Amino acid sequence: MKDEKNLQQRAKKMTLNISEIFYSIEGEGIRIGEPTLYIRVIGCPHRCSWCDTPYSIGQRRDPIKKYVMTINQIVDKIDEFVQKYNIKNTVNVEFTGGSPDWFPDEIGTLMETLREKYKELGTFFVFQISGGIYDMVPSVYYTSRQLLEMTDLNAFDCKPAEENIPFVIPIKLIRPQDEIKFLIKDEESYQFVKDKIKYFNKELVECKYIITTVTNNKDDHSIVDDHVEKLRYWTERILNDVDFPKDRVKILPREHVLLWGNKRGV
Repeated sequence: MKDEKNLQQRAKKMTLNISEIFYSIEGEGIRIGEPTLYIRVIGCPHRCSWCDTPYSIGQRRDPIKKYVMTINQIVDKIDEFVQKYNIKNTVNVEFTGGSPDWFPDEIGTLMETLREKYKELGTFFVFQISGGIYDMVPSVYYTSRQLLEMTDLNAFDCKPAEENIPFVIPIKLIRPQDEIKFLIKDEESYQFVKDKIKYFNKELVECKYIITTVTNNKDDHSIVDDHVEKLRYWTERILNDVDFPKDRVKILPREHVLLWGNKRGV
């Protein structure tokens, strides 16, 4: 009872800067096409050159009046979508950003609150996160390890070498149900992906490897043509490269890009 009260108090007081909460399909990875509720936080320590959500980049703790929400307010917003779209089965919630793992106490509190609220329907939590954050920030209630273990699926990004964002997730925390995602944009990143998958295989990682391509992020239809053309080229390269490790590799499009282009809220 004491812990439950503590959770309620935290949910009432803790805040996050949220750029958007929306209902769409999973656009990439193992769950591609599955209806999902998204919570996109503002705040990321990285500055990736190809970032397609620059509006989610920001500082870690500074409240932004226009975007700041308490954990309870986020839960209420999620419930609006659950009611609006008549979700009667498992509530799929994906945390993305920005970098949700940059906020372990807030996200952990949010997950526990949602799990309690939807204990009859059930919840399925997905982390869409960089592999470049682990124990970077002090926490009170949840360690980075606990946070990763609380999810049902962790989708780790493994950044190309030129981004200078090392993959620091402990190998032993990568579960068979998780996925490591790679983006290919040129020959250098292609070789990086090949070498990284060989390394992960050597370390006996058992998760899926998801490969897709960087898009041009323009607002017109050219983003779709660009994505399809690049995906075709790199798919053929991988298939014909006898030295490329293909076990547990899935080469996939970014479905939300094909359907809606570079658009927010999808």
